[in-house]
Amino acid sequence: MDTLRSQYSMAINSLPSPADRQALTAFFFWSSWAATTDRPGETDVSYTSNWPQVRLDPSGARSTRTGRAASGRCVASMARGLHFLIYNQSSQG
Repeated sequence: MDTLRSQYSMAINSLPSPADRQALTAFFFWSSWAATTDRPGETDVSYTSNWPQVRLDPSGARSTRTGRAASGRCVASMARGLHFLIYNQSSQG
């Protein structure tokens, strides 16, 4: 168990500043609260519970075929660009 703890725990004195330690514990508290606290007026629906997705847009807007196609083209273009950058870096070095 000590080996597992040393593999997954923070190193000793990794946050030497008391302010940083306080900020980290505040973040841990906030994230656990947000993940488990029910929304006001709701039961069994936490702030992070979003499946099935909550339709917050009162107009009832939905994604369209054109929007999804444009998003797909953008992702493909970014992947090609990333591939190009990696290829150029590896061929120069």
